[in-house]
Amino acid sequence: MTLGGTTTSTSTSTGSIVTAGGVGIAENLWVGGQANFSNSAFSVGTGNAEGHYEVTNTQGVTSSAVEIARGDSSTTAGLVQVYGVKNDDNGEQFYGLVALTSNGHTVIVDMTSRGSPAARTYSSTSSQQLKLSVAANTWDVTTHYMMLTNPQ
Repeated sequence: MTLGGTTTSTSTSTGSIVTAGGVGIAENLWVGGQANFSNSAFSVGTGNAEGHYEVTNTQGVTSSAVEIARGDSSTTAGLVQVYGVKNDDNGEQFYGLVALTSNGHTVIVDMTSRGSPAARTYSSTSSQQLKLSVAANTWDVTTHYMMLTNPQ
């Protein structure tokens, strides 16, 4: 089947082809333009060899620890990329890379990328919940969490 429509898609309800249901594709998918995902998480792989990727944005992180990432029951480990910006237009920024498992977490990198942001404290739970608190001010934090499943 070949369709001749050329309407550009700018949302889930526009374009040459629009469906209210899901789409199953048994073979390869080629995208010649930009691919956008309106959900913050997606999975790649087959069977037990899957990886999950999730993007979250947490507004108003302060000295009270808040969840910034969470694994699920199929996740054995993951890497969380953390990017924080002080929300007062001062331009202070920090970056972190944290390994997260059900046994805890390890901060691989925790660095200042601009200005002099306050100290950060990461904590985790056995349910692979990663929490962050920042010693001073209020921060907006974006995380990119690449989760890995058991390769059995």
